[in-house]
Amino acid sequence: MLLAESQMVQTVLVLFAGLLLTGITVLVMKAIEHSRRAATEKELAAARAAAEAEAQKIIAQAEASSKTELIERRKQFDSETEETRK
Repeated sequence: MLLAESQMVQTVLVLFAGLLLTGITVLVMKAIEHSRRAATEKELAAARAAAEAEAQKIIAQAEASSKTELIERRKQFDSETEETRK
């Protein structure tokens, strides 16, 4: 009888240790996942900021180019109009 109880206690302790080890493993995996997610979010924020800055630079260049072209065409139009009036 005592041997059976000892084996039962041993089995319960092994099961408890297995559950405890599983719980610790889950917690460690969650911590690793959280760490990776935080690092990825930081990288994403930096990439987004760089892309937005590049987009603003392209927009500014396009606006400057279109303004320059508009001024040149206006000068050409004024010149042609003045020649026509003469």
